[in-house]
Parts: sequence; structure tokens; C-alpha cells
Amino acid sequence: MLELKKLTVKKDAKTILNKIDFSCNEGEKVLIYGPSGSGKSTFLHSLLFFEPIYSGSIQFNGKKIGEHNIKDYRKNFVFIGQKAPNFQGKAEDFICLPFTFKNNKFSKPEQVVVEKILHEFNFSDDVLENNYENLSGGEQQRLCIIQALLLNKKIFLLDEITSNLDAENTYIVIDKILQDPKRTVISVSHDAHWRNKDMKQYILAAGELKNE
Repeated sequence: MLELKKLTVKKDAKTILNKIDFSCNEGEKVLIYGPSGSGKSTFLHSLLFFEPIYSGSIQFNGKKIGEHNIKDYRKNFVFIGQKAPNFQGKAEDFICLPFTFKNNKFSKPEQVVVEKILHEFNFSDDVLENNYENLSGGEQQRLCIIQALLLNKKIFLLDEITSNLDAENTYIVIDKILQDPKRTVISVSHDAHWRNKDMKQYILAAGELKNE
């Protein structure tokens, strides 16, 4: 499904990722951990070509990705960072925002589906009427994760998404994300809760990715 061949990323002549070989099949759950500053976030960004590729290649379903097909390639992914984005408006407007875009407008979930997943994340229905900016950072992050689950893209790229959540909500988030057998997950995290899950685990250090 997704394959990296000798991928190298440099910043200011410094090698951040050094000839990375990596492959991931549909439905596979992958955890990447390692010391701070080792290039874990850069690795995720590189998968979306948000970092300039110095050398090597990325293939998806057997096709090499480049400028000619990168737009369609990115439609397969959802990226969630450590901190939820800024947004002005109601929580409901934030959750529904991606479905106002052309590519997603026909996949907008029904209200009953939204309410069901809110309950699974320990939210009450009335959170939808709350001002997003008035919610705590953890609440905003959980809504961001809910938004991603409703989008239901093929591949989830996760960058330390549970670092600001308490233990109870961390368990809920991880279990919900990993439960779909068809969903491919590539998670970067220091969180021990992820390490305890049945995932293919790699360590990234000194620019090199090694299978544990």
C-alpha cells in the first residue's frame, strides 16, 4: 500500500531522515517512537510531502508519487497533530467544517452518528452548542480526533495526539482509532499506552528507522 525507498530529508544541509526504507499495508497499525528531535514529526510530514524530499521515493499502491498525482494521493490521509487547531465558532461547526469542502460534502455524517461518537468520547450532546474557543485544550483535541474519525480516511497520521489527555480519555482515543481493521494507522508517540497495544513498532533515532 505505502512504501518508502531510501527516503532522505535534509534541512540546512543537516540530514534528518537518512535513507529510510519503510512499508505499510492496508489495515496495519504502526507505532514510531524515539528521542525528542529525532525526526519523528518530519517523518509524518514527509509522507504528505510537507517536507522537501532530498532523495528516495514514496509509492502508494505501486505508483510513485510526484507532482502529477500528489493531490489525489493526499486525499487518502488525515493528519492529527499534538494540539488542536484554532477555530472560532461552535463546536458543531468545527466538527462539520471538513464536510463543507468539495471533496467531502457528500460524506457528511448524520446527526445520530455524530451524537453516538460524542457519547463514546464522554461528551454530552450539548457540547455541540458550546463555543469551541471556550473548551479546554483536551476537549478541543478530542473533538479534532472525532472530526478525523467521521472523515474516515484510509490512513491516519498521528503526531503525539494523546500527550495532553488524561489516562481515561487516552484509552478511549487509542481504542477507537485502532478498532477499525481496515484503517491504516501510523502513530508517533512517547505515550506508554500506545506501546502496550498490538502494533508494529519502530524506533527512529539519529535519522534511522529500525524495526523493534
